[in-house]
Amino acid sequence: MRNVLILSALIMLPACNESPHLTDSQIKDKNVDIDVSSAVPNPDADSSEAKSGRLPSNITEGTDLPSNITGTYLACEKVDSNQAENRLELGCQLADENGQLDLSGYSSANWTVSLPADYSEAIAPLTITDVRYHYQFAITSNEALDLPLLLPSVAIQAELKIDPNSDAVELFASNAADALKREMKQTEIGQVCFYEDPNFSRRELCFLGPIASSRFEETIWDNEVTSITIQGNLRVSLFSETDYLGDMLELTENVSFLGNFNFDDLTSSFKIESLD
Repeated sequence: MRNVLILSALIMLPACNESPHLTDSQIKDKNVDIDVSSAVPNPDADSSEAKSGRLPSNITEGTDLPSNITGTYLACEKVDSNQAENRLELGCQLADENGQLDLSGYSSANWTVSLPADYSEAIAPLTITDVRYHYQFAITSNEALDLPLLLPSVAIQAELKIDPNSDAVELFASNAADALKREMKQTEIGQVCFYEDPNFSRRELCFLGPIASSRFEETIWDNEVTSITIQGNLRVSLFSETDYLGDMLELTENVSFLGNFNFDDLTSSFKIESLD
């Protein structure tokens, strides 16, 4: 039996005391969970579903198409339609009927992708290149990928945690074949991401704008922002004190090092506003 290389990515988002960036509908829909207790197929299990690598029917039931989903669902798309025959890159998101889900209200989002044990393809997480993706990964092989056979066997799972001090999580799962059938929701309002180190590195905290937060100083991100990315037609105002007070810096484009503006490790509150 061939060995499988399976990697997963952990996106850590520090918890805030409130989640103003989640709509009432999104908060409601997060309660609609999909049971993924057996989302990763067990190749040793004595069942046709386990041997095929497909998700058990109780997991995918009612979630084949967006029209059948009343809550949050997992959707994916090919990042590039002109990919090599032995490589497939997918970008995935969590969405509901109102649009792409804003994950900034969660303390962490842990994504995993797996294959049955008799596959030799390798799965690796990739750097997110588009604002509409919550997770991006690649499948590679020494031979051309048989996508009709492979995709139903690719199990994708998102584990969301709201409270970092609790073990409670919200789980969503799908196989890649079903996820590719679902509608991807485009974020039109843009996204702003804060980073702890220069050049957009180390810890990351992202928000879908426009949004304002006056409680940055009550989190582990107080006076920790060193670089920032801005996607979309947005203006970001950084303040050195809480409640939008103190020194202010306005930005409309990416900044790899806030020290160039004498604002490194100074942000305690901020505003994200639309320029439209």
